[in-house]
Amino acid sequence: MASYLTILAAVIQGSPRQVLQPHLVSLGNALCNPEVSQRTEEVFYLEQLLCCVESLIELCQEDCKEISLQLTKVLVTIMAIPTAGHLHVKLEDAMSALAEVQHIRDVTGLYKQHISQLMEWLSSTHDGWSCCSPEILQLDVIATQSGPVIAEVLKDFISILKTCLQTSRDPRMRLKLFSILSQLLQNPGETVNSKGQFGNYLEIVIKDILSPNLQWQAGRTAAAIRTTAVACLWALIYSELLSPEEVKCPVPPPQTPLLPHKHHIRSASVKTQQGNTLSPRNA
Repeated sequence: MASYLTILAAVIQGSPRQVLQPHLVSLGNALCNPEVSQRTEEVFYLEQLLCCVESLIELCQEDCKEISLQLTKVLVTIMAIPTAGHLHVKLEDAMSALAEVQHIRDVTGLYKQHISQLMEWLSSTHDGWSCCSPEILQLDVIATQSGPVIAEVLKDFISILKTCLQTSRDPRMRLKLFSILSQLLQNPGETVNSKGQFGNYLEIVIKDILSPNLQWQAGRTAAAIRTTAVACLWALIYSELLSPEEVKCPVPPPQTPLLPHKHHIRSASVKTQQGNTLSPRNA
């Protein structure tokens, strides 16, 4: 299959711009089809897939606005694949080039243009995610690379977390998602709270997401989940997103404290106290 992409990239590079223009939508849709973009983690295949995207951007310039979303999805998909680490610089350059040909100021602006559609793309399947779902790593890329733009889709983002971080869901998946949330909460003013709206979701985050996952369960993965959950909780307190009253007060009803009992915090791994969090791509 990689050889087909090699041929396609060569055809794109050797074609006049006006000849390709009527076929842009078909090309964009074909490249972002999961059967193509997520077919394999083989390095050579990913290199050829990226080459197709680079060739389209270089040749078609501002015409790529028509398939900007599709190309962004392809680039995000490649970024999310662990074996594509050596392509990091080229992927960033491709994102920047895609923004530039559309006269968008930077990559953050590119994410801003597509953030609602990207979240819809991911959230359509989140009820069935497991630790092996590629969408988790794609969410990691979008949430951590879009900077302040993630705050524009807080409702969708929190909804995904609330669903996927139920204690009945895959423990390794929960660990990865908690790691993403913990990373964002290290600098909330530049991420989830850049619009000043994160406070509207604090009760959901603490009562429905963090607190249930702080209950003791046996096993190393369960311990790691508690560690990252506590890291999120401390990040909320440290960033002053929680007022002193919210830290102390329970929420009635039900008869459950808004914050977990201090015993659960003390019982978390000592790694939390050292400020260490797990990378979701290495979890």
